[in-house]
Amino acid sequence: MKKIVSIFTALAFIFVIASCSKNPSKVLPRKDGKWNLAYTETEGSKTQTGTGTITFTESNFTLTDNALSSLAFTGTWSYNKSDEKITLTIGNDVTVFVVSDMKRDSETWTNTENNTTTVYKLTKP
Repeated sequence: MKKIVSIFTALAFIFVIASCSKNPSKVLPRKDGKWNLAYTETEGSKTQTGTGTITFTESNFTLTDNALSSLAFTGTWSYNKSDEKITLTIGNDVTVFVVSDMKRDSETWTNTENNTTTVYKLTKP
């Protein structure tokens, strides 16, 4: 009987650990899906920074930049688990970010294209 209880306890523990996935597809839209965003864009020696919010549903997102609070960008997003990349699509513009840090309450994404590096740091409010 003790063996059965031990096996049950071990299975319950594994289930709890597995359900605490860091997969962005499960973490980002959780609760209200709203995340704080801090970004840095570097092109050569020129660096631009900013903050805002990004709200996720299962397949859509809305990004608001604090400097342009009356302007919101909306689009679709997806996560490729095999290569840990997030794809954001706004209209015909597609940006692919490498997910370099994944936690339940924060993520860091990096995109490098055309000599420009953009880093998004998302944190749960």
